[in-house]
Amino acid sequence: MYGDRLVCHQVHDNSFSSIQDNVFDFFWSFGVLCHNSVSSIENILQNSLSKVKPGCVAVHQYGDWEKLDRFGWERGSIPARFKNEPDDQIWWPRNDQKAMSRIARQTGWLIVNPDLDLIRRDAIIVLRRPD
Repeated sequence: MYGDRLVCHQVHDNSFSSIQDNVFDFFWSFGVLCHNSVSSIENILQNSLSKVKPGCVAVHQYGDWEKLDRFGWERGSIPARFKNEPDDQIWWPRNDQKAMSRIARQTGWLIVNPDLDLIRRDAIIVLRRPD
């Protein structure tokens, strides 16, 4: 159906060094950034910016602890004990809309929408690479 237009790229680290610059029209992740610390997310967003074409839209699901608090930890299937453990010891590190927006701006992305509000426990941010 998509022929040569849809190509899967697998990377083995967050440098994206195996990918040429200005390649992608759209950058998507779901179930990835929610398991990364703020510093790792910063690394991913910074290193991916040059890999996408100017004007490219990026959409990423991420963990939002403020939404999780409102939704409920047990209901959200995230262990409540994570609240008292360091990020490097848990699989759902601390993040929220304010932190995610700050990271996106610092790494050069423009924020189209900090949260589409499609998920009650998590957030989905829409970004765009400046032209």
